Amino acid sequence: MHITIFEGRPLNRRLALYLADRDRHGNPVRDFAGWADEGARVLATVAGGVTRLPVSRGYWLSHANGKLIYEATEILFSFVEPAALRQRFRVFSDFVCRYGIEANQEAVAIEYDGSLHFVTDFANQPAVHAYH
Repeated sequence: MHITIFEGRPLNRRLALYLADRDRHGNPVRDFAGWADEGARVLATVAGGVTRLPVSRGYWLSHANGKLIYEATEILFSFVEPAALRQRFRVFSDFVCRYGIEANQEAVAIEYDGSLHFVTDFANQPAVHAYH
């Protein structure tokens, strides 16, 4: 009997979404658990699966008011084929922008392929991003 440990093409592009439970003023995000669940469903739709890490503690310095804000952060990640991300980018982008607006975020952090990006302009995101 022959067993192949690694079959198929490896997925080597990590796509992670960092969701904060606090808004830009340090107030709790309403229905944060629902947002995290929806974010997980979106990533699973884009990449075929998702891992939801235990809640992490985060601190960030608000550019809007200079306050240090403590938050609990949900980190959701997948490994994705670039073509699949391009094909389904609108679903991902729409969620990020809706979360940014409705959860009153100053920025939403996205990690892709070893780089961290901050989405701050939630109204003007393209349908297809330059993620390759």
